[in-house]
Amino acid sequence: MFDKTLARIGASLEKAGIPYMIIHKIFAGRPRDIEDVQTVILKNTAIDIPYIEEWLNAFDAVSDEKNFLATYREIAGGSRRGGVPS
Repeated sequence: MFDKTLARIGASLEKAGIPYMIIHKIFAGRPRDIEDVQTVILKNTAIDIPYIEEWLNAFDAVSDEKNFLATYREIAGGSRRGGVPS
């Protein structure tokens, strides 16, 4: 199921750009990926948040173990405040 969802995201890469990268890094979830997302959010104020949240919610719907949308929101909230999420 993840493969199909990831393929759908990849198909829209041209219109997504930065949001696609954020989604991919949240999905990967490694510490370095999380740091990258924080940096991208800090340096790009015009990010398509609804697009990101829609896809992360789709991943959540087919995942038993992770909560991608909550992870993104925690990172985004910490980045906007200039801090690092706990």
